[in-house]
Amino acid sequence: MKGIAGTIGANRLAEMVIKEEQLLEQQAANDTWRELDELWLLAKRVIEAAKRYLAQLAPAANGAPLRPTLDIAVLRTRTVELRQLLAAGDLKADDAFGRLQDAFGTLMPDEFALIEESIDALDYLKASELCNRLLEATSIAPSGDLSH
Repeated sequence: MKGIAGTIGANRLAEMVIKEEQLLEQQAANDTWRELDELWLLAKRVIEAAKRYLAQLAPAANGAPLRPTLDIAVLRTRTVELRQLLAAGDLKADDAFGRLQDAFGTLMPDEFALIEESIDALDYLKASELCNRLLEATSIAPSGDLSH
């Protein structure tokens, strides 16, 4: 269950809920409302990710289970984009990583968990290095096969 929570972004949502409860207890008026807006946006993202995840698990109309499309080129492109945001110190990296994790997190859960930890700690240098490792792990050989 913990792996699924990470896949759909529920861990981050739980962290934000705890933070919001603390802010409300401190009655930090303006910041609280801004943070609550972010919380609702994240909650919506988690719900959508959960729906996509459940759709992958649901049987298709013909009885065969649905399988997510493995598009390594998209994974690599989004990872490069994330790495660029991280290198620039851009806080949009968190959202970019969320989208990347939603789409591909189940393929390499350990790698994505390490990147998530680094981004949550705002250690963008480490997260960028982990993105490099992810790119190396998903490089495509001239034969079209994944190289490891």
